[in-house]
Amino acid sequence: MVDAIGNTPRKTQNSKFKIQNWIVRLFWLVPALAVTLLALRFGMRLLGVRPDIPFPGFVYSLTAPLVEPFYRFFPVSDRFDYYAIEWAALLAAGCVLAAALVIYVAGLLLGTFLSRSMKDERASGGPQT
Repeated sequence: MVDAIGNTPRKTQNSKFKIQNWIVRLFWLVPALAVTLLALRFGMRLLGVRPDIPFPGFVYSLTAPLVEPFYRFFPVSDRFDYYAIEWAALLAAGCVLAAALVIYVAGLLLGTFLSRSMKDERASGGPQT
């Protein structure tokens, strides 16, 4: 429902804000989990933790699709009985973070353009036909 001025009731505006807030939180949760798992992988590999232990094996298998493309540039030994610096895991974490930031900035720009077009429509008296 819209009043004579063009404002929606407060309840509708609050529910839209809550949905947008949850979408933004969910958007940041996914890359945060990926970067956290990649940091765990880097730390465990640095300490020489073997993949046959359940939790490290789970982390290694979960992050393998993100890290394997970077092994071409930063190869690492398959041996886990000594420490190794896995640069591929750090690079993968950086790429995940960079992709999340690019998508976030694109969303901000899109939201700015959409809000401007909505304001222009309201100021002109509605959509042009």
